[in-house]
Amino acid sequence: PWPGDIVEQWVAATRDAEDLDVAGVIGAVSCTPLNSAVLAAYDAPFPDARYKAGALVFPSLIPTHTEMAGAAENRRTWAFLSHWQKPFVTAFS
Repeated sequence: PWPGDIVEQWVAATRDAEDLDVAGVIGAVSCTPLNSAVLAAYDAPFPDARYKAGALVFPSLIPTHTEMAGAAENRRTWAFLSHWQKPFVTAFS
């Protein structure tokens, strides 16, 4: 099922933010606990807040409302994957 409330909270939290705890976000959504070295690696590309503009804008690009471009496709994909029983790899860039 579509995790709308969680995604909408993420969008709202980043909308006016000036900085982002990248490692904190990754650690919070990870299915398994991540050690400090792994979390530090997620922070490594961002020496300071100036480098996080893309990370702060990204959530606003997610189609959270049905009238937004890509929303129907996104919901169909969530519905399909909710029944998927095989392993798969997802890559975001």
